[in-house]
Amino acid sequence: MAFIGDLQSSGCQKIASGSAGVKSLIVNAARSVYFGADGFNGSGSTIYIMIFDLTAVPANGTVSPIHIIQVPTVTTWAHGPSVYGEQFTNGIVIAASTTALSGGNWTLTLDGTADQFIECDYANEYGMY
Repeated sequence: MAFIGDLQSSGCQKIASGSAGVKSLIVNAARSVYFGADGFNGSGSTIYIMIFDLTAVPANGTVSPIHIIQVPTVTTWAHGPSVYGEQFTNGIVIAASTTALSGGNWTLTLDGTADQFIECDYANEYGMY
């Protein structure tokens, strides 16, 4: 578990970003502290940014995201849980989906246009490298 003192003194140590035109980003495939993410939706439709506590991008279908952000077409977005960050046990993965709910379940359908820019601020567990 992250120690608040470490987070206050060390804070965000790393930034991960995909090149322009991505549909997902594996931020870190290890225990992490998530401080926030931002990006740009360049596609012609609304997308749903899904943030997962995983080590790899999940397959399309029913998923269990930690956060979901609805992003209108051609818009920037930003998300931050708190100044202290949020612990992710497995890792941090972000994906852009064209669907959010289907049949009452959270559903990932990776954005086929790959017109996204995604950036994430994080630190390894306990604020150390």
